[in-house]
Amino acid sequence: MSSASSSNSAFVVAAALALLAGCSLPDSPDRPDLLLITVDTLRADRLGCYGAPGDPSPTIDSLAQEALLFEAAGTTIPRTTQAFASLFTGRHPSEHGVLEIGEYLTLDAITLAEQLLAAGYATAGVSSNLLAGSFQGLHQGFERFVDATDLQRHHEATAEEGVFHAQSVTAMGLDCLRGLDSDRPRFLWVHYTDPHFPYDPPTGPGADADALTGRAFYRELRSFDPKSATIQFDLNGRSGALSDTLSRLYDREIRHTDAMIGLLLDGWRAATEETPNIVVFTADHGESLGEHGYFYEHGDFVYEPSVWIPLLFRLPGGDGAGGRIETPVSIVDIAPTVLRLLRVNPLPDGSGADLSGLLRGDESAGSRGPVFSESGSALHPQNPYRSFAGRRRPEGPGQPSFISVRDESWVLVREREGESPRLYDAAHDPTLSIDLATEHPERVQRLDAALREEGGAIRGRWRAVREGRWKLLRAPTIGGVRDRLFDLATDPAELHDVASDHPDVAMRLISILERRLGEISPPAPAPRRQASEEAEVDRRLRSLGYID
Repeated sequence: MSSASSSNSAFVVAAALALLAGCSLPDSPDRPDLLLITVDTLRADRLGCYGAPGDPSPTIDSLAQEALLFEAAGTTIPRTTQAFASLFTGRHPSEHGVLEIGEYLTLDAITLAEQLLAAGYATAGVSSNLLAGSFQGLHQGFERFVDATDLQRHHEATAEEGVFHAQSVTAMGLDCLRGLDSDRPRFLWVHYTDPHFPYDPPTGPGADADALTGRAFYRELRSFDPKSATIQFDLNGRSGALSDTLSRLYDREIRHTDAMIGLLLDGWRAATEETPNIVVFTADHGESLGEHGYFYEHGDFVYEPSVWIPLLFRLPGGDGAGGRIETPVSIVDIAPTVLRLLRVNPLPDGSGADLSGLLRGDESAGSRGPVFSESGSALHPQNPYRSFAGRRRPEGPGQPSFISVRDESWVLVREREGESPRLYDAAHDPTLSIDLATEHPERVQRLDAALREEGGAIRGRWRAVREGRWKLLRAPTIGGVRDRLFDLATDPAELHDVASDHPDVAMRLISILERRLGEISPPAPAPRRQASEEAEVDRRLRSLGYID
């Protein structure tokens, strides 16, 4: 992503304010208007209202003072497509079927937007992420939908294809707001993507030392091999060496997005000052900035930096303003809660909880139940079963598999069914470039058997269950799993396994997780795409750094 010039920024902001002037004031509808604001890759702990020092997010913090804040909200899978499918359907990935990045939410799924449209709402959505748009079926129920390709055509895209500056998103969001039918209650979704890697916030006519260092690193990244593994797993040491610089750039991306959200909220207030309205603010997932040896990515783990998301509800009349709710909740709870607040029929077959009781301060509603999360098909070397690029393994002979199994430093890779697997010693060959299969046939046989028996990438997901202060994390191992228990109240960094100190808690959460896994049906095959459509998915994944 490159920086927009100050003149261009001024032009876009001026255009956004011009759109504001054209927003008409509607008659009061029977139901409140709804604004859903989401920010891609936004860590809750980098916002002032969640304890970040200084003044990192004044707009969002001001919104939090007018809203109820959930202190412990989590996503279902810390990847964009799956998380939004969960948000809009109120269902976990195993229920809505979107298990991998870029997959399609089938048309028979009932979404929040469809339910509101059926209830008489005027609906519009703006998404700046290539993997959260019409190509993934997330446009369902929106009468007008602006996705990343539309933004690319109508606004100046940045140098990194598929990443759009927040001011363009705000301008288009205000344009959609202006176009919504004011004789009906209105639902507007606006999704920002700026905090996504690479972090390169606007700097005006010049660039400071952090920005120049970051851009030099991004240029170097093009020559690394393999690119994704190198940057995420710090195989060359550069990710760790630049962590302070890139962390500051990440925070500046948030600050820039925060300012543009301020303009959007100004427009929303002007358009709804005579009508009751609800504002919901959240994220699809967080971001790991080096925690647990995982850099500038999300999706492979279920540690808190990637799973913990902000969640704010600003209610009509300022009800509950400034309140904070400690109960752990999930992204799947947003849709059923919104529908209850708007007095609309609930989603069919949803597993999300209605949080309206918690929002009202009803103590009897404080037991939401355990919250579940899982990884995508994990890429990280610590996961013994990996699906390269976070993609579901295609079915059929001759189709690329791109799965692997790992036992300590040894990694076995099977790229295609029918082809011989390759064996690597990651300790001495971290870029996996020297095939040692012929030198270690017994090790190849053992790892290949484990890979086939354990079901490959789908079994390779990390999973977690949270109940109150306790979080149980399950990671796959060769021939089994490893369960660890963390007390987030005393160990928010998830560094100390306390299962042996609290065996009763560990066993209870293991039982809850086992029961949950027993309820999950085998994943249905992903909907088939044409070859041209598969190529488009690959292009979008590549533009956002998911594949090389």
